[in-house]
Amino acid sequence: MSEVAMMFPVRLGKRDALIAFAEALSGERSAEYDAAQTSVEWENWFLQPTPMGDFCIMTMAAPDPAAVFAGLAASDGPFDAWFRGQVLEITGVDLSVPPPGLPQQIFAWKSPATR
Repeated sequence: MSEVAMMFPVRLGKRDALIAFAEALSGERSAEYDAAQTSVEWENWFLQPTPMGDFCIMTMAAPDPAAVFAGLAASDGPFDAWFRGQVLEITGVDLSVPPPGLPQQIFAWKSPATR
């Protein structure tokens, strides 16, 4: 299992849209999201305000995170199209194009008690 974290900018004025998007995935669209996440073990989103604007930090674990993004980019399913549209509107990131690469983890730490 591989873990990955990515930051997505939140367009000015789109903070509430991001929160509504996350609430939809946890609520009325949760069954569709569950069905779409066939290889993802877990996923978390965090809203990070900064002096440069808001960012959404996404972390997830999957056997092949790059394949998750490639599958989302290639899918013609209605839920995936809706999901990509939400991300594009809120962040400006076009998930119909797989990212050129995933972030490189450069540091990890665990408490000695949990090693």
